[in-house]
Formats: sequence, C-alpha cells, structure tokens
Amino acid sequence: MAAEPAVSGGGRPRRTVVIAAALVVVVGLLAVAEGMARLVQVLDSVESPALAALLNRDLSLNPYQQASARFPHHWELRPGWGADVQELLEIKRVHGRMEGASVIKAVVAAGYSQPFKINPDGFKGPPLDPDRRLPRVVGIGDSVTFGLGGWDWLQALAARLASRGTPVEVVNGGVEGYALINARFQAPHYLTAHADICVIMMGWNDLWNEDPLYGTPWAHLKLIPVARRLAHRLGGLVQDSDARTQAEELRSRPMVPRRDDPMLARFGRYRPAGLADAEALGDTLAAGGCKMALATLTGLYRSDRQPSPGALAIGHLPAFTDNPYVLAAMADGLNQGLRELAKRKGWPLIDLEAWGREVLEPRDQWFSDSVHMRGKALAEVGFHIADEIAPMLANGSPSR
Repeated sequence: MAAEPAVSGGGRPRRTVVIAAALVVVVGLLAVAEGMARLVQVLDSVESPALAALLNRDLSLNPYQQASARFPHHWELRPGWGADVQELLEIKRVHGRMEGASVIKAVVAAGYSQPFKINPDGFKGPPLDPDRRLPRVVGIGDSVTFGLGGWDWLQALAARLASRGTPVEVVNGGVEGYALINARFQAPHYLTAHADICVIMMGWNDLWNEDPLYGTPWAHLKLIPVARRLAHRLGGLVQDSDARTQAEELRSRPMVPRRDDPMLARFGRYRPAGLADAEALGDTLAAGGCKMALATLTGLYRSDRQPSPGALAIGHLPAFTDNPYVLAAMADGLNQGLRELAKRKGWPLIDLEAWGREVLEPRDQWFSDSVHMRGKALAEVGFHIADEIAPMLANGSPSR
C-alpha cells in the first residue's frame, strides 16, 4: 500500500501546531493578566478617592474605625468615638473578634483597664492640648501600639518621663491592622499632631501579609498575590460565623517547630517590601519637623531558642506556615532591615528586640500571643522607650 501523503499547508494542521498555538494564546493571556495585576498593585498604593469609594465598601471594621475616603483598602479611626472597657469587650464579642476580646478581658483582670476613646483629631486617647504646653511624642504603629482597651505603652512612657521631671504629651498613632504602607498613607494625619518626636514601631502585619512564595522564582509574579487577595475578598462574602470559624481553626491548628523547614532558607535574608514605606514615612515626618526614631520588634518566638509549651499554646502564625521558627526568621529580617534603615538615615534606633532578650523572659509570661504583649510588658516597653528618647528631649524645647 502506498504511503499516505503528508498533509499540505492547506490541509488539517498538525497536532503540534495546534498545541503551539494554544500555548501562545495561554502565554499571551497570562502576560495580559500579569500586566493588569501589576497595574492593580500600583493603583492600590496611590491616592484615589474614586477607587477608595469603590473598594472600601466591604471592609470589615470595628465601630470605632471608618473607611478611608482617599486610599483603597485603607481605614482610619473614627473621631469622637468612645466606650468604657466593658462596652468595648462586648463590641469585640459581637463582631467575632474573640482574640481581641480575650486580651481585653485579661487586661481588665490585671487592673490595666481604662476608658477607651478616640479624640476629635482621630487619635486614640484624650484631646490634644491646643496650647502645646509640653513636648509632644507620637507613637506610630499597629495594634501593639494601639494597646489594650484604654491602656498602651505611650501612657507608660509619659509616666516614666514625668517621674523624672520631663513631662510630655503623648499621641497614640497606632491603628489595629496597619501595615507600613497604611502608616505611610497616614503621614499627613500624623503631621497634624505637630509632634516633636515620632517613634515608628510596627511591621507585624507586613509579615502576616507577605507573599508565601517569597524567595522563589515565582515571587516576581504579581498575578499570584492579586489573585489570592481577590479570593480573600470573595471569601469575605461568606457569613461572619463561617469567617470566624475559619479564623479560629487557623489559630487552633498545632504548631510544628522544626529547623529543617525549607522556608527558613528562603527567609534567611528576608527584607519586607514595607521597609521602603517606613523610609518614605520617616522622610515625610522628618521634613515636617519631627525628630525620628525607629524601634525594632520583639515577639513571642526567637530564632535561637526552642519555644516553650506555653508559648506554643498561646501563639499564632501566618496562614502559610505552621512553624514558629519561620515567623521568628521573618521578624529577624524585618528588624535587621530597620537597623540598616536607621543607620543609613541617621535616625536613633530603639532596639526592642535586643532589649527584650534580656527583659521579656520567659516569653510566655509577657506575651498574650505571637506579637501582642500583656499589660505589664507594654508598661516595660514604654519605660524603655522613654529612657531611649530622653536625650532627644533634652536636646531642645518643643519645635512648634
């Protein structure tokens, strides 16, 4: 039988040609999607009231918070809001924020409870003195700075300095859930405090929000984190009770401390992208006349020490790991980046990580979870920061 003639150019295309064409289409679509993802990330970091109005409608916020009218995926404190600690505890329970409720309950039991209020200027605490009779110190941070109910480390700082004859007015610039980019968005608001000293102490949420693919070739793709965030937003459409159940399951999963985790190698030289936001924020505040200081972070877990059973029982981790050593390695990278930034800019460094190695031991006696401190620990942090910034206050009177 004669061999079948080869298919000519006008006949049925070969299978390989079809596959190649399909691959070209797929690659092209992925390239378009990647470009759109990069555009989305750019738009997320710029001021856009239109995007803010569109994207901030479904933010899950506490009653004392409000969506930003300027930046997408951003929120602020609601000026003039107030409650006593028991009312705040009930709000946390009703909104399913059981972690916050348990922490506040412990604070009440320990005797650190105080009235909770947001002042007319949108900062937690009492109204600012319009006459500025004292030097003013603002603490910029996340929930660690925001504090426990009405108690925070800034009050301890003020008490320490007053006892040594240097009274100051403190401004709590902490907001729960803030990453460094959120604080950068708030720079104009911080400047309205007309502070003499600005202390930045934050970064935990940058670690929780980190791309799990950090340190891999895939980490350069923006499509993956944008798709993950979209899935998270769609997941937000489920019932609140389901979301609370998922959060509780995540917090209750067992931890497995292990030194041979491949993620430890990937995060060995970790530097979060939020360090650039910290620098931009500091530059803006310094240009506005505020003396800058950076603080490293101290947490429940350490890279050089086996976590105790008590620490494993109370801690929590980002969704992408069950290994407390991974969180410790990430915190080490952030802290080293903050040290490098402070040295490069000439800003004073308050090394809470190094200080905490000596003071906050055993860790499970000072922390309520992986990042949040008990009331007595916040007091010690405030005392230490007061000691560190005292020379900055001695170098000049209020700048404004």
